[in-house]
Amino acid sequence: MSETEPLERRIVQLEELVSHQEHTVQQLNEAVVQLRKELDHVEAKCNEQEGRIRSLSENPMGQRDPLDEKPPHY
Repeated sequence: MSETEPLERRIVQLEELVSHQEHTVQQLNEAVVQLRKELDHVEAKCNEQEGRIRSLSENPMGQRDPLDEKPPHY
């Protein structure tokens, strides 16, 4: 057994560990990207619902301003 064999073995172990960690980081990154997309979708839906609630609170019972409506010939 040469003097470099334990060092070489340790280097190989470290390389394997780094490779495994790189794979794990990539998987976590993909999960974060997916969660960001889902969060963006939920935020958009929330904003949409917030707008509907505001609209209903400003104009209860579905009352519409006749000035906002298009004439019948449109």
